[in-house]
Amino acid sequence: MHNTGVGLVDELREAGHAVADDVGISACRCGDLIDRAARFVDAVLPVADAARSGRAYIRLSCSRGLLFVEVTHLGPGTFDALMADDATMLHLEDLRNWAQGSGHALTIERGPRDQFRITAVLGPGGSSDFSPGCAPQQTTS
Repeated sequence: MHNTGVGLVDELREAGHAVADDVGISACRCGDLIDRAARFVDAVLPVADAARSGRAYIRLSCSRGLLFVEVTHLGPGTFDALMADDATMLHLEDLRNWAQGSGHALTIERGPRDQFRITAVLGPGGSSDFSPGCAPQQTTS
């Protein structure tokens, strides 16, 4: 369990990944939101490594109750290699289904130098996520 953003960032850096700890992640206290971000990263890293092993750049940002998680494989040419791999496409479809079913935004795109990039925007998913720093946005009709 990753109880804090700091723990997640430290763990990713210890694994050799470059991590950008943007505004708010170190102070984010979003209940299981950090754990869901960690599970997302854990699900994406093997996909990115399918093209060729290497390091990933992971950007995290927490604001207004949402946690932005971006994973970019640092190897050039990984986007085309992954898009041509059937097993990877099945895994990415599972991630798309998960995102759609849980109401999260998911983007898969070509990064600089044809790098593979996948981004998720995670929101509070349960009553344990309603801490002051991660309260869901209220909408008025």
